[in-house]
Amino acid sequence: MLRTKISIYPITKILLILVLGTMIVIDIPIIVETSMIVLVGLLFFQDGKYLTGIKMIVIFLLFLWFEGVEIKVLGKFDGFLHSLVFMARRFLLPVMGAKYTNDSTPTGVLMSSLEKIKIPKEVIIPVAVMFRFFPTLREEYNNIKNAMKMRGISFSIKNMVKAPAACVEYILVPMLASSSKIGDELAAAAHTKGVDNPCKKIRYKESKISIWDMFIITYLIAILIMGIWSRVYDKI
Repeated sequence: MLRTKISIYPITKILLILVLGTMIVIDIPIIVETSMIVLVGLLFFQDGKYLTGIKMIVIFLLFLWFEGVEIKVLGKFDGFLHSLVFMARRFLLPVMGAKYTNDSTPTGVLMSSLEKIKIPKEVIIPVAVMFRFFPTLREEYNNIKNAMKMRGISFSIKNMVKAPAACVEYILVPMLASSSKIGDELAAAAHTKGVDNPCKKIRYKESKISIWDMFIITYLIAILIMGIWSRVYDKI
């Protein structure tokens, strides 16, 4: 087991998300998709998120198995269900890549990296707020979920079918209200810290490009070349 986390440059993580996002609209071979799953899984493992990495790989394998199974019982819904699973599998990669980036990147390090490549502050501030938004929203969801459990209400498939109105009223509505409030508070906190100040800033935490970043970038380039070559080869 890895005991020391490897520091990955935030720009490398953003590049990873962009590459994973392009795979939604490009018809890539399954070997390319599997290679990317392995890469993202290894990134979760080195970050200490072993359970998350294992869950992602297991879900991917289940999707592959389901697509290869003919479900005669469903009849005409068989094709629709397979298409739904196919789309879920394609979205799995960018979603997990974004989760890894969000969980493993401190906001200060991200802002420092974006400032080094001269990204305008009009872009940096919304990105910084977005990176803080989802962890805060997750904490708020856990608080609401725990409070509702005391009242015998939980957000699950069973309760969504059994009591959909109660789930919407007691869980989804508070979540929407909290989302708006959290966004305003994070934006106010960012302005209070002076992130929009034009003067040069000294960051407490910084990140540098390492050999691991070069390996990941090389890996991504090789995967893209493999995907493009396979598409061109199929058309010849």
